[in-house]
Amino acid sequence: MCRMSNRDAGGGEILGSRAHPSHRSFMALIDRIDHFVLTVRDVSAASAWYQRVLGMEVVESAAGRVSLRFGSQKINLHPAGAEFRPHALAPTPGSGDFCLIAGEPLAGVAARLSAHGVPIEVGPVEKLGALGPVDSVYFRDPDQNLVEVSTYRATVDARDTHATVDRTSARAVTVYQVDAFTKHRFTGNPAGVVLDASGLSDAEMQGIALELGNSETAFLFPPSARDHDVRIRYFTPKAEVPLCGHATIAAHYTRAVVGRLPAGTVVQRGLAGDLPVELTQERGDYQVTLTLATPVFEAPLADALVSRICSALGIGAGDLLPNAPVQVVGAGHSKVMVGLGRRETLMRLEPDMAALTALSREVGSNGYHVFTFDTGEPGVLTSCRMFAPAIGVPEDPVTGNGNGPLGAYLVRHGLVPHDGRRLTFCSTQGASVSRRGVVHVDVDIEGDQPRRVRIGRDAVIVFRAELYL
Repeated sequence: MCRMSNRDAGGGEILGSRAHPSHRSFMALIDRIDHFVLTVRDVSAASAWYQRVLGMEVVESAAGRVSLRFGSQKINLHPAGAEFRPHALAPTPGSGDFCLIAGEPLAGVAARLSAHGVPIEVGPVEKLGALGPVDSVYFRDPDQNLVEVSTYRATVDARDTHATVDRTSARAVTVYQVDAFTKHRFTGNPAGVVLDASGLSDAEMQGIALELGNSETAFLFPPSARDHDVRIRYFTPKAEVPLCGHATIAAHYTRAVVGRLPAGTVVQRGLAGDLPVELTQERGDYQVTLTLATPVFEAPLADALVSRICSALGIGAGDLLPNAPVQVVGAGHSKVMVGLGRRETLMRLEPDMAALTALSREVGSNGYHVFTFDTGEPGVLTSCRMFAPAIGVPEDPVTGNGNGPLGAYLVRHGLVPHDGRRLTFCSTQGASVSRRGVVHVDVDIEGDQPRRVRIGRDAVIVFRAELYL
C-alpha cells in the first residue's frame, strides 16, 4: 500500500496533523491507490532487488512492460530515457518517496534488510500513517528512491476503518492458520503459526495457543547464532512441547511462502535440538521435509500396563496386532505405539480420556499412536489415530511425531519388508475427525536398525489474521 501524506523534513507525516475541518464532511471520490510508477536506470536490476529484498512478484506483460505486484497493488517500472507515455513531467530515477505497509512485524523487516545488506537510513521511528500511528524504517533502493516500510501501532488491521479496538493499550500479533499434511483446506492437521514471536512472553504464547485452539501453535524467532537459521517453540492449548511435526511443516511452509524462499535446507533450533528442514519446490508450490531426532525406544510395556491401556482405549487384548509390542518410541516427542489388526477397531475407538491422562504419568509419554495395516487404500501402508489428552489434545488429526516414530518402530520389529537401506511409505490419519491427511515417511536403515527418520510434506495456508494482546 502506498501512503501519500504531508511530510516533514525526515520524509514522514508530522504526528498530530489533521484533515482540514472543511474537508471532513466530503465523501472521498478516490477509493484507493492501484499502482504508481518508478523511473529506474535498469529495470532488470530494480525488479530483482524488489523481488529479493521485499518479496514482490515480478510480472512482465506481453508488451514487455515490467511491474512489481504486492497485495492488491503494484509498482510499474519505466526505464529512464524510454518512459512509456503518458508520463510525469520530469521522470527521474531517485525521485520516488513512498511508504509501504509491511505484512509482518518491523523486527522481521529489519532482519530481512540486514540479511540482504540493505542499510537502514532512519528508524525505527514513530510516524503518522493514513489511519494512525506507525513505526517506520527508511532505506533506499538501487536508484536511491526513499522507501519507507511501516507497521501500524493500531490494534486493528490498518484497512478496517470501522474498528473500535483501543489503539493505545494492545499489541497486534500476526498469526497464520495452516493445514498440514494436505493440499486441501479444512483437511489435514491445522496449526497456528507466528512467524516473528520476538518479544512475546511464555504466558502470551500459551495464551495465543489456547485462543487458536489448534493441537499446536508454532512460534518462530530469529537465530541466536550462525549455526542455525531459525529458532522455534511449540505450544498446545495447555503446555509447551519439545517438537511438533505438523506445526513444523506448517511453520516452514508459511515462512517459505511469505518470504519467497529458495529451495534448500535450513536448520531450526528448538527443545528437540537442531533439526534440518528441507524445502523443495514442485509446480510452483513448496514441500517441506523434517528430519526428526534420532529414534529412541523404551522397553516394551509390561502386560499389566498394556491391559490398562487397552481398557482405556476400549479394546481387548485380542484386538492388538500380533508381534507388535506396545512400546514408547520417540524421535523428539515420544508416543506409545499401539498396533491393531483391523481398521474397523481403529475407527470405533472411543477412549476414556481421563484414564489415558492418568496413564501418561506412568508410561512417561503423553500420546497414544494407534495404527493398523488394514488401510483399504492402495499405496497407503498404515492408517492411524493419536490421542494426547494429558496435554490438551483429545485427538490429533494428523501426527507427524507419531507417524515418524512409527516408521522407526516398524523397522525395529521387522513388521514390514524393506531393502535394507530405506523404508518409504505413506500413512493416513484424520478420517475419524473428517480431516484426512497424508504423512510421507522415510526411514534410513543401517544394520537392519532405523537410524534417521524424515516426515513431510504438504501444507496450505487457510488464513492470516491479527490477534491483539
